[in-house]
Amino acid sequence: MITTTGIEETARMFERIASGAPRSEAAAVNAAGRFLRRGMLRDLATDTGMSSASVGKMKRNGIRATPAIAADPVYTLRVGTRTLQIISLKAKETATGVSFRLRGTQQEIPGAFIEESNIKKGRGVFKRTGSPRLPIPRRFAEDTLADLAEPHVASLVTATEQELRRRLEDEFLTVTRSA
Repeated sequence: MITTTGIEETARMFERIASGAPRSEAAAVNAAGRFLRRGMLRDLATDTGMSSASVGKMKRNGIRATPAIAADPVYTLRVGTRTLQIISLKAKETATGVSFRLRGTQQEIPGAFIEESNIKKGRGVFKRTGSPRLPIPRRFAEDTLADLAEPHVASLVTATEQELRRRLEDEFLTVTRSA
């Protein structure tokens, strides 16, 4: 025997599930996005020889995330496109120039030097070219974080898709249990 109160109670339960679904979806997307960001930071830290905290905190060149909200469940991850400063790649001054580590290989710029107290340009790696009367240009790595991240994107996306499926299932079970 079906009563009207049972139907009304079931209808209220479905309304609670529907009202909680956008928040749950955004929470699952954010969790999967954080998973992707952690993986990207780990891979970039390996390529640059820096710590993952240093890569994440790079000014104007790091990884920036925009979290998902209930109204717009899209998690955005932006990777810096400026060229990397060689000084941030644990550059060391040697007898012949400056050496640094990028993409797992040790590289060297012969004749370069590290300037610590140049007020106008700040701390950086410089190499004189041409006449001593000309200004000394700052040297940058030819790669950007976006270039370094590109080979890792495909594997990270598939892992993130699996993580998102798992998180969505968990959130759905949580919402249905609470309703």
